[in-house]
Amino acid sequence: MLLPPNETETGDYFAAQRRTSDAIAGAVKDSPVPHVVMLSSLGAELADGTGPIKSLHYLENALRATGTKLIAVRACYFQENIAGVIPGAREAGIYPNFLPSPDMAIPMIATRDIGSLSAALLISAPERSETVDLVGPMYSARQLADKLGTALGKRLQVVDIPEAVEVEAMIQAGLPRPVAEVYAEMYQALGSGLITSKGDRTVTRTTTIDDILSDLLAGGQTQAAR
Repeated sequence: MLLPPNETETGDYFAAQRRTSDAIAGAVKDSPVPHVVMLSSLGAELADGTGPIKSLHYLENALRATGTKLIAVRACYFQENIAGVIPGAREAGIYPNFLPSPDMAIPMIATRDIGSLSAALLISAPERSETVDLVGPMYSARQLADKLGTALGKRLQVVDIPEAVEVEAMIQAGLPRPVAEVYAEMYQALGSGLITSKGDRTVTRTTTIDDILSDLLAGGQTQAAR
């Protein structure tokens, strides 16, 4: 299971996510479901300061409280999120960077690798509940801009978005203010090194951003998969 983000939320983002989490946990408890694999995130061990990941912390704990065996797959940043910058790259030749440096690299995972690991954990469950950190190759904004530019056949300029204007930049891109504030906090947590691997074990996958860009551009997809 996963907790779907609501990028159109104009009210209390976290209150809405808690209501959904409570409904999910309630269904698991009432069934009862003996074994759950949940898509979580690196940083979900933290109760605050991580943007949307805070809601995954809440859901993990709500599911544990049901008594089910919980396998929380704490994935790193999705490679498919690059889809959200493709229109700006095509039209304006820019690649926005929300981290402190365009050369700061973070681990990124392809969603296909999340799916394959989750399926394996459903079919062959560990003996007890655990958190599994899932990481992929490391990429910086500059590396991503170079790879996307090559795929588009043009040179992209990396545009650093200062922390002070991150929220307004995301609002201009179409996100409601409550959602923009939540994502700005996540980028700040990533930039500060707050979000790291802390699970019971780590699984590494090797799908590259080149493979994902090929799929995205071939399919004409431009929506982020946060």
